[in-house]
Amino acid sequence: MSELRDLPPAERGKLLAMLRSQRDSSRQVRLRARGSGIEAPLSAAQRTLWFLDRLTSGTNAYNLVHYYQIKGEVNVDALREALRAVVRRQQIMRTCLRDSAGGPIQIMVPEVPVELPLVDHAGSLVDCLERARRELAVDRIPLDHVPLWRTKLYRYGLDEYLFVFTIHHAVYDGGSEPVFCAELAELYRAQLTGTRPMLPELTVQYSDYAHWQQERLAGDELDELTDFWRGELDGAPELRLPLDRPRPAEFGYRGQSVEGPLPAGVPDAVRGLANTLSTTTFVVYMAAFWVLLHQYSGQRDLVVGTSISGRGRAQLANLLGFFVNVVALRGQLSDDAGFRDTIRQAETKLRAAMAHSDLPFERVVHAVAPERTLSGSPLFQVTFVTTPDIPAPKLAGTQVQQLFLNHGIARFDMSWVVVEGGQPGTAVQFSTEIYDPSTIAAMIEHYGRLVGWLVENPDRPLHEAPTPS
Repeated sequence: MSELRDLPPAERGKLLAMLRSQRDSSRQVRLRARGSGIEAPLSAAQRTLWFLDRLTSGTNAYNLVHYYQIKGEVNVDALREALRAVVRRQQIMRTCLRDSAGGPIQIMVPEVPVELPLVDHAGSLVDCLERARRELAVDRIPLDHVPLWRTKLYRYGLDEYLFVFTIHHAVYDGGSEPVFCAELAELYRAQLTGTRPMLPELTVQYSDYAHWQQERLAGDELDELTDFWRGELDGAPELRLPLDRPRPAEFGYRGQSVEGPLPAGVPDAVRGLANTLSTTTFVVYMAAFWVLLHQYSGQRDLVVGTSISGRGRAQLANLLGFFVNVVALRGQLSDDAGFRDTIRQAETKLRAAMAHSDLPFERVVHAVAPERTLSGSPLFQVTFVTTPDIPAPKLAGTQVQQLFLNHGIARFDMSWVVVEGGQPGTAVQFSTEIYDPSTIAAMIEHYGRLVGWLVENPDRPLHEAPTPS
């Protein structure tokens, strides 16, 4: 799931600061270093994954697998030492989750063995990717053993490598990826040149964040956040999109991905309208997504999940960890309204959600108390994010590109990602238990046409927009 990364870091920081300045800062608990303890509470996001891990008797659905194709000469020893330095620097890379008499906790160890096996593979890149998938992606990562990550370096040709890094979501999120890539690249450069790495000082670690989060979610602030989300989502209906097959009694996490390009000119038109309305491209794409869901479901009251990075404080910007919080954006559409009005509503909803994003999703669910079943996620079953680019470590003397494989996993009915950088397009991870690939491909194609029409006709009524063929 992107964490609204279409906002530049400086702009995002200003927006979060502005939103939080409207609240009583005297109630804020200071985020500070706690010393070298070996135990810490779970963060709220980690508690959710701990519960899901126990509920499913362990699943690989939360393995985050990264494949980096490297072309050029790689100094394997230097890369291995760079990885070891990342592990020393980032406490979360030496952390696991275990049960205790008082409930689950984080356990931090001072060091873990860091090996980067070099595997010679006699075969094509495609064969190498499949081998790496079998060896590093399929098996569940037990939460109670360090480390919660695996890595290998495959050499499949002359100066051609595949670096594979698999890590459990409980200790890593989408915002961690650019941090990891930047640190690994800088530490690799320092190893090659024998110079000191130029990295920012880490004044706190993830365990400090978990302590801080636990302390501040109490009293008046907790009541204020809870009241907001209870009021925002009270009476929100379940999204009922047409399905290709009946929904199973229990969600099985089986999925697939389909991708499609955005029509030529659409990304530029979206940016132009966003600039005209002084908003972000995410808001424009999100508003259009509401319209898409309305057309397919016939519902005017819609709830979609999206991700907030959870890194609004400067001390957290350079940490690895699981900070992301999922929030619900509720759209209430009118056929007679124009797209410009829908964009304004989306921006208002997003600003309010960001201002109240400190309440973890599991507590939002508890506050709203929707009917719970094993057949899908509570509050929303569809998520939507955007991302400007796809990060990869810039290893000195090489060219690195991130590659993607379908691991047969889906965490929601549908998870939409609009990629704005490079070759703009839309990727959808979906549950194969209820959808066919052809259905999703048709939705992607229609979404591209719909966005194009909406941004060119922002003041025409929504009911005039092109409908699915």
